[in-house]
Amino acid sequence: MEGAKLEQILRPLINKNTNEGQINTVAISPDGKEIIAGGWEGCDEDMDMGCSIYVFERTTGKLKKRISRLPAQVLHLTYSSSSEGGTNLMKIFTKGFFLLELLLSLLIIAILLAVSIPIYQVYLNRVKVSEAMILMVGVKTDIVTHYSYYGKFPANANQLNIVTVGNYVEELNVDNGVITSKFDQSNEVLANLALSLVPALAKTELPKVIRWTCGYASTPDNFVSQGTNQTDIPPEYLVSICRSPN
Repeated sequence: MEGAKLEQILRPLINKNTNEGQINTVAISPDGKEIIAGGWEGCDEDMDMGCSIYVFERTTGKLKKRISRLPAQVLHLTYSSSSEGGTNLMKIFTKGFFLLELLLSLLIIAILLAVSIPIYQVYLNRVKVSEAMILMVGVKTDIVTHYSYYGKFPANANQLNIVTVGNYVEELNVDNGVITSKFDQSNEVLANLALSLVPALAKTELPKVIRWTCGYASTPDNFVSQGTNQTDIPPEYLVSICRSPN
């Protein structure tokens, strides 16, 4: 450091196999006679002894005494003058991580994991179900076109030029207009479960208006559902329009 002056060379005890000798902080007494140093001193040496700080003579660098039985490593040291005779007062700041704190931290982590992991798993399953939704929405257009041209819904997927598989969807079927996606075995929760997109025709309007219901959603008023809804996926893995009535 530019302009700095070397006050003294201190030689605390050093142990290469432990943290003994790791200095975090030093301070000079107001009267200029002492230098104190602290850090990880003695923390690894003897647990019964606790951590320590060293007090050195400023003029000679000689170790005067060792203050032990501190609860944790020393992070900061300061001196202040007492109003009674100008006595030097030493302030020691330590921070430790004890067994109780460790147990409380582990308990908090366990609670967070217990809450977050199921939520994350639900999110992952919703992502997989969304693939089926994307595939089925694409098929809806082909079915509407088929109905407009032939006046009836396609009996099966062979009557349409569509994609019937995906990364998580094992099979996409069309049964008299009802689109059903079945999931593969890669996920234990969704394995062999199905999600249906069901067409509904208006009761009175001509030409017939087609509305679609997803999963467990109810059929709109003045519309009649066509075919059979095969949805059996747990509702929590579906988007809101598929979980509850419209």
